[in-house]
Amino acid sequence: MMSKSLRTLIFIWIGWVMILPAFQTWALMRFAPERPDHALGWTAKQTVPGAQSDRIYLNDPFMNQQVSWDSEYYLSIATVGYQDPAVYGCTVNNWELSQNNAFMPLYPYLIWLLSFPLKVFRLTPIATATLAGVIISTLGALGGALALYSLARDKLGEQGALRSAFYLLIFPTGMFLAQVYTEGLFVGLAFGSLACLARKKVLPAAILAMLATLTRAVGVALALPIALFAIQSLIQNRRLTRRVLLNFFLAFACIAVYGLWYYSELGQAFKLVQEACFNRYSFNLDKSIEGWRYAWRDMFRKYLQMRAYYKLEFGGLVIGMLACLFMLRSYPYETLFSLVVILISVTSGVPRGMHRYVLTAPVVFLFLGKLGKNEAFDRIWTILSILLLGVLSILFAADFWVG
Repeated sequence: MMSKSLRTLIFIWIGWVMILPAFQTWALMRFAPERPDHALGWTAKQTVPGAQSDRIYLNDPFMNQQVSWDSEYYLSIATVGYQDPAVYGCTVNNWELSQNNAFMPLYPYLIWLLSFPLKVFRLTPIATATLAGVIISTLGALGGALALYSLARDKLGEQGALRSAFYLLIFPTGMFLAQVYTEGLFVGLAFGSLACLARKKVLPAAILAMLATLTRAVGVALALPIALFAIQSLIQNRRLTRRVLLNFFLAFACIAVYGLWYYSELGQAFKLVQEACFNRYSFNLDKSIEGWRYAWRDMFRKYLQMRAYYKLEFGGLVIGMLACLFMLRSYPYETLFSLVVILISVTSGVPRGMHRYVLTAPVVFLFLGKLGKNEAFDRIWTILSILLLGVLSILFAADFWVG
């Protein structure tokens, strides 16, 4: 029988799905932020009036407040494919590539698949894909919340589990879970994988990890907790049983899925476009140290938008590292995955969206759920988080840079 706390969580999710998009629409009916946005050095040019008028995937009026920035690429892949002439190109080594290549395939392909039954509503292709994207994102968010509830329940109790899941939905960048972005699907798959692993269900954990890897490349880090589980099983059994061998094979299979994709033509294009067009790298310490140094400097520059933005960047990094430090003993699998997610994000070059990337680190919400046992912290964090969530939701709906 479903517990009262679990029923409460599902009702909270239903309310969240209804309120957040409605709030974004209502807020822009009441006021509009002043343009341009100086959050980063390059955002001003892209947020002047009419800057996105030539981007067809960002201009369909249907659920337009849930579409901005990277949403363009997911909708383009879902409706046309990776090589879409309507999306800006990127020339690398005399190879003309669409910027779509910087994005993993599972989320847009699921949008494409779900768009077929949604054609019954007779919307435009872009509107249909937008609706599909939001449905997938919000269902993924439900999966992530339920997985967090499962992970937290044994150690934090029913109320602690409910708090952890609730904190995911109201996290400042939790608004991405209800937009045409990959975060919703990814947390559903990644957190679900870890929840299965915590219940010693390694096969479903590995399957979800493989799907997470095809949603965001960082999903390959889920191979590490599965490998750790295999090592612990080997130590406990003191011999190499079939089950232990299977566990090692499943950890390797997650890496193999990533490898097969990475060395395919699509994966090679991904790496080239990520570096050439988006300045994103894998474990590039030199560029990352330089980027974080400039970010620290820019946090004190004249533009208030830039100061505010980088405070969230550094705030996301701090909360992520504190969560890993304090939760390692209680949640080794979740902490290992979260730590790798944070390290990959920190060393990917120019700081851009750290507060969004920690949204995919489950240990953050387990840490907050633990701190939330203190009623004063629970109320204070809820007020702070929801206020920031509201601000970022409005900025995203207005096509300002959020992360």
